[in-house]
Amino acid sequence: MSAFRSSPALRLTAAAFAAALLAFPLSAQAPAGGAAGKVVDAQSEAPLAGAWVEVEGTRFAAKTDKQGRFNLRLPPGQYRAIIQHPLYQPTSEGWWVGDGTLTITVALEPNVFDLPPVAGTADRRLTLADRIPLTDGTGEGVPDVFGPDDLDQSGSMTAADFLTSRLSLVRVPCEQTTAGTAEIDECVRIRGSARRVCVSMDEAALPGGLSVLSNYRPRDLARVSAFRGGEFVMIYTKAFIFNVKWNEWRPVPVSAQMKAFCRMR
Repeated sequence: MSAFRSSPALRLTAAAFAAALLAFPLSAQAPAGGAAGKVVDAQSEAPLAGAWVEVEGTRFAAKTDKQGRFNLRLPPGQYRAIIQHPLYQPTSEGWWVGDGTLTITVALEPNVFDLPPVAGTADRRLTLADRIPLTDGTGEGVPDVFGPDDLDQSGSMTAADFLTSRLSLVRVPCEQTTAGTAEIDECVRIRGSARRVCVSMDEAALPGGLSVLSNYRPRDLARVSAFRGGEFVMIYTKAFIFNVKWNEWRPVPVSAQMKAFCRMR
């Protein structure tokens, strides 16, 4: 998908303007220095955090914030931008940037994942999600586990809403802020006290706890496993499951993730 946009302060000759129109449709414009705007989901129009906006052939790039916003300071000129997100189909746009700011809203279409089977038999086509470990090795029992069917059919708008609803968690203010957790402002009540939720996603720590899960949709996830009443949440996304080399992948044990990312034993 491709579009061409122009800032209001740029003045083109009639010939250049006509050539631009032949190559790309001209989009809406707005005031004040470079290119700025937001990236959203094409279906829900929800803002997309963590999308990359890169200007081809330059060092200019920006990552969207929690509201899906980005801001690039660009000198006047003609550019091509690539906009991408791990869970969405990438797109590109042509930009005419003048002395003012080109205001942009980019809508990305979600990827459609056809999860590959783990090498098995024709009569039992296991997906990679079936290989994700389900116990933490601490003797605390089997966690609450939600698979693709639960997640795809969920009416929840965000992964945070899905998790608190399914586990009947009550969100409460955190009782104190410790060093390095300034962005974590939301806890849940577990066993009578306010606790921060530690989250791993695709075998890496996801800073921000429960609050950051508001940036993810249930349908983008392949499996969510909640341990110790929701104190530790292990998530695998469809993008990870789709792209991993299944014949080489060895899932990191739950206990190892809890220890490495959450300092839990």
